[in-house]
Amino acid sequence: MAEHQDDCKDAALESFIQELTAAQTSLRAFIMASIGGNGHEAADVLQRTNLALWKHVAKFRAGSPFMPWAIAIAKNEIRTFGRHRSRDRHVFPDDLAQLMTVAAEEAVDGVEDRIAALRHCLTTLPQRQRDMLNQRYFQGKKIAQLAESMQQSENSVKCSLLRIRKALQACIGRRIAMTSGGG
Repeated sequence: MAEHQDDCKDAALESFIQELTAAQTSLRAFIMASIGGNGHEAADVLQRTNLALWKHVAKFRAGSPFMPWAIAIAKNEIRTFGRHRSRDRHVFPDDLAQLMTVAAEEAVDGVEDRIAALRHCLTTLPQRQRDMLNQRYFQGKKIAQLAESMQQSENSVKCSLLRIRKALQACIGRRIAMTSGGG
């Protein structure tokens, strides 16, 4: 008799695992649609839903419809997620998020002009300064390595890089003002 019960438990558990595995894509899509399409957040809620489903595995009856039951549990996890999200100080109100989106779009609009200006300004630098920038920012050399190869102190290299960056910043500003009709 006990062996028969163990066989039934094993069969029910196997059925649960198969149903849960088969339902992952649908559950993820449901969660994604419910919370607004953020993949990382949807993955977190799906994981919490899977944990909750496992905690309630004893309530699952093999042969009964799995998805309605799983969706009901997912809805609870989505509600919990929504409550936590609304208390998160890192979540911005919709109007502020919209303003941030507009600001980000405006910043991106000028990137191409700034890149073109930077390319031009790099060509105006003396070769030694271009080499220094190349070694530091493109080859990834550390300040200490640069200082050693240039036979200078680390502070001297830091100051040189700062002066070069400031010169590039001023050149970029002038170039953009010139190309946008401001000068």
